[in-house]
Amino acid sequence: MESTLTNIEKICDHDIIPVLLSESIGRELIATNMELSGKGIGNSLATPVDATQETKAKIPRRTFEEWKLQDPTDYYVIQRIKDCARQMAKQVTAEIDKTIIQGWTSENGNEVKGFFKIAGLSHPGHDFGTYGGAQDTVAEGIKQLMCNHIHSRWYNLVINPEQYNELFLSEKGPKTNEFAKVIHILNQAETGGPGKVYATEHLDPGTGFISPVANSANMVYYDLIEAQQPKHYLMYANGDKDLGDIILSLKGAVTPRFGCLNPDGLSPAVCKFTDI
Repeated sequence: MESTLTNIEKICDHDIIPVLLSESIGRELIATNMELSGKGIGNSLATPVDATQETKAKIPRRTFEEWKLQDPTDYYVIQRIKDCARQMAKQVTAEIDKTIIQGWTSENGNEVKGFFKIAGLSHPGHDFGTYGGAQDTVAEGIKQLMCNHIHSRWYNLVINPEQYNELFLSEKGPKTNEFAKVIHILNQAETGGPGKVYATEHLDPGTGFISPVANSANMVYYDLIEAQQPKHYLMYANGDKDLGDIILSLKGAVTPRFGCLNPDGLSPAVCKFTDI
């Protein structure tokens, strides 16, 4: 049965890939440094801290044995565990996004700053509930970035869902949707550019930030070290193979790394908004 758990680990690792990619906003904002990634938990070459995210689930042994009775080939068991794995992947992805956007503090007080806390530029912004407020906010943010020698072909705007909804509904007469105008500005008037507006619950209402899009050219400003992609570990509780419950653990480790910092240790490549 031990080999079966190992096989299920591998199956689950592969099965959660779509969840990890489709659910993550953070990964859209920062390019992964493939050269420094994949070194294993606690082995980031970039900083002394890996933001390790983990979630666990327990399957009572009686339930596990009932699943096995449903199908002697273990197909039913695998499907049920995959269901658990997908939910765990969603939780871990949310934690990784929180790390990328806000940051993470270890039990011993070591801190990794995310986009909002590392922002070296700041402006109150303008009310997204009033037509034109979002456009003025984005234009101001890009102006501040340029004035600090941060140049990019395209930019991303990240805001709370409340402001996203205000922007999405913002219109001034027929065919004057403000969302489209903001996209136009983020992409520097380039049709079909990659600059986007993202909504995340990891930002407080009324706050947001703007930053260059994630691509190889902008890795000079920031990149992501993924020491370990989320990986499953299945084991018997207390090592009891006969009666122990089945413990599922999903663990990943990432470190957002910011370069070109100012003397205060903050990034001039991120402009945050505090009252939009």
